[in-house]
Amino acid sequence: MAPQHSSRSRHRIARAAFLFLALASGLGLSSGGCGSKRDIAAEELGTPNTMPKDQILYREAQQTFSRWMKDFGTQGRTAELYPLLSVLSVKKLRAMGVTSGASFAAWFETQRAQARAPFFYSFSRIDILDIDVRDTAHAIVTASIVVDVPSKQLESVGSFFLVRERGAWKVPFGESGDFDRSWWQQERKFTSLVRDEGLSHFSSAGVNVAFLYPVTWDVDDARSFRVPGEPSAQTGVELGYLNPSTNEKEVSLRIWSAPVLPSESLPIADTSGADVQLIKKEEAHSPDAAHAVGTLFTLFDRRNGRLIRVYGAVLESAGGYARYAAIIARIVESLTLPS
Repeated sequence: MAPQHSSRSRHRIARAAFLFLALASGLGLSSGGCGSKRDIAAEELGTPNTMPKDQILYREAQQTFSRWMKDFGTQGRTAELYPLLSVLSVKKLRAMGVTSGASFAAWFETQRAQARAPFFYSFSRIDILDIDVRDTAHAIVTASIVVDVPSKQLESVGSFFLVRERGAWKVPFGESGDFDRSWWQQERKFTSLVRDEGLSHFSSAGVNVAFLYPVTWDVDDARSFRVPGEPSAQTGVELGYLNPSTNEKEVSLRIWSAPVLPSESLPIADTSGADVQLIKKEEAHSPDAAHAVGTLFTLFDRRNGRLIRVYGAVLESAGGYARYAAIIARIVESLTLPS
């Protein structure tokens, strides 16, 4: 009987050893090895792993605004703006016969051709400064922008508005009947030209002046042209901008010199320290374009005792003189004598 008892004892010992080894193996696997910890999902610890709602709204507003500004004024991309319009904007446009992306693009181009703001704008630089989404139904985007208009770039800061509809941000373009202020409020007007960016230098041997002008303009020296207040043609420098989409010369600038007349009122003292000083600016009508408005500038060349005259004219169909006033003034300001 003793051998049977010994056999049962050995069997129980072997079974206990097996269970112990199995338990030790299981503990080792669950701990991932000596000194390591098992990765526990955030949900198991009760930690939320979803993005906060205000952050989602911010990101979506940023995406919508960036897309709108990128496609606005870009040839061939205008139809892409239609899905971003608010419900009320779509309704107002439908009353005007605009019912799809294609018809919206055609209507948009018609407004651009008629030089209506803001349809002829495009945006070459957009720096988002802030997006206020505290009101989850509305977003206010504050941004610094560079606006491209024919032949010049202008800097501005503005607030842009978005509305939340059907789980997405939309642009209230024209909701108030104004396709400018409905979605955009300028905080700083277009008063500052981008620093000489896109300007080239020209020196005229005939008129003996030097100046800056837009690289997209044509310039021709020793030209003969008619100007306001002169019975005969004058000879000088002529600049102009030809709109490539309409093949129409929208603006022209003519520079020539003239002797000082007894009736001219000259500055008594040189307070500017410049060789060339602006002494008069007046509205004048173009002698060879019935539908153009312009400004005649008179400058005094102190070094040579003569007058320099500049006449800038803009077609009314191109939006009138105000559309090019800033760049014309920039050209006149840059006038100097060749070194």
